[in-house]
Amino acid sequence: VAKNIFKDIALDSPRLPCHSLRHTAVTLALKGGAPIRQTQRMARHASVLTTERYAHDLETLESPAEDAVAEILKLTKKR
Repeated sequence: VAKNIFKDIALDSPRLPCHSLRHTAVTLALKGGAPIRQTQRMARHASVLTTERYAHDLETLESPAEDAVAEILKLTKKR
């Protein structure tokens, strides 16, 4: 059904699978502050662990560890 809607609005592309809608919805729900269990039910994930992967991905995007390491290296070089 979703693939037909994509076709109808000229978004038919192999790079845009139907799963991308679910991924976007889960990501936006978590980013908007929705509780993890509520988001799990919305996404129909059998396990909350699946939903938690999205939360982990958001944390990584918003605060990448690489940035923290780079900042420490900058401070060390200034000394």
